[in-house]
Amino acid sequence: MKGEITLKIMECIKNASDETADAVAAFLAAGYGASSNKLNYKLSKMREARIDYDERQKFYKLIHKLEKDGLIEKSDRGKSLRLRLTSKGSEFLEFLRRKKRNYLSKPAYDSEKSDQMIIVIFDVPEDERRKRDWLRAALKNIGLKPVQKSVWAGKIKLPREFLNDAEKMHITSYLEIFEIRKAGSLIKIL
Repeated sequence: MKGEITLKIMECIKNASDETADAVAAFLAAGYGASSNKLNYKLSKMREARIDYDERQKFYKLIHKLEKDGLIEKSDRGKSLRLRLTSKGSEFLEFLRRKKRNYLSKPAYDSEKSDQMIIVIFDVPEDERRKRDWLRAALKNIGLKPVQKSVWAGKIKLPREFLNDAEKMHITSYLEIFEIRKAGSLIKIL
């Protein structure tokens, strides 16, 4: 999700202690999607050794951007850096949290080749555009090819996880899935 790093940093600042700067720098060094154990490990290593110059520069550039946008305020107290969210920053943090809750995960499925041709036809309404875009990305990831924007075909077995996810997203009523078993036969499978 775009803005996820900003979301994590702003949440960190919201719940900050005097060690906010070290915690955020540890997050940046640990990398995207790091576990809490990895973050704690990086934080302990940073306390033992000097932070790499490039990582420090990335951190300060991001802090500067957040400050310039009016999302955080910073104050220096001797050697420690104190950060806090502004009211605008709190509103933006809530916006990012809502965005994350509504975020659809990337469709990644393992698929198998098949001897039968599968045809997927869908008509997801415009007001559910995100689900439609997710569906197209999932079909592409599975290995189907577009015949038209809403008609996809290929010799692939549809993964059960894909069908379960489509059901959880309440889009199965917009889907028609057919399997061609013999030349000249068309069987509806969903």
